[in-house]
Amino acid sequence: MKILVMSDSHGDIVSVRGILRRHAGHVGGVVHLGDGYADIVEAAREFPHIALYAVAGNCDDCPGAPEKLVFGIGGTTVLAAHGHHYNVKTSFDRLCYAAQEAGADLCLFGHTHRAESFEYAGATFLNPGAVLAPHGGKPKYAIIDTAAAPVGIEFC
Repeated sequence: MKILVMSDSHGDIVSVRGILRRHAGHVGGVVHLGDGYADIVEAAREFPHIALYAVAGNCDDCPGAPEKLVFGIGGTTVLAAHGHHYNVKTSFDRLCYAAQEAGADLCLFGHTHRAESFEYAGATFLNPGAVLAPHGGKPKYAIIDTAAAPVGIEFC
């Protein structure tokens, strides 16, 4: 199954809508990793057939929005969090422990605006970059293929 992953849209709903329109027919789920929670909730109304998973980030003011999610999609256990509660700007240790505790095969996070992926203790970790103001200009989001072994990641 293919999953669209984005983060840090910071009010750029036009870009979020454009990304969703570009990929809506090719993905089985969308994950937004915060700092744009309201953006994805609004934009996703146009695509009610796509499973949506979204967490709040440190710049979101959305009472009741989850700060982390653990869910299964395409046979994969996913931990999704913005990353600020795990201090991902300085170390991945706390995030790695949280992923192990959750039994996650895939750990998705944002916050740094820096696209990156790595493997740790049998899990794949992915930061898709940022829809608004990514470090280095690109990438802005990622497409994950959970059917691939290891998990296939395409930065876009």
